[in-house]
Amino acid sequence: MAFRFRQLIGCLVKLDAECGEEMESILATICSVGTDFVEVEVFKNKDKAKGGKGKIRILPFESIKCIELE
Repeated sequence: MAFRFRQLIGCLVKLDAECGEEMESILATICSVGTDFVEVEVFKNKDKAKGGKGKIRILPFESIKCIELE
């Protein structure tokens, strides 16, 4: 899984991640990938992703349920 995420570094993606008992949709750019986590820059919408700075989050692989390229 880390190999595939490394291929997507710099790409804008939509992630569905499990946060506690809730599912959360995240629009983000992949910044860095570790052995069992991915570091992403989270944006509110596509317009902000083009020029703005987002919040950095670290997500463990086990919390990620779905990923789509934007």
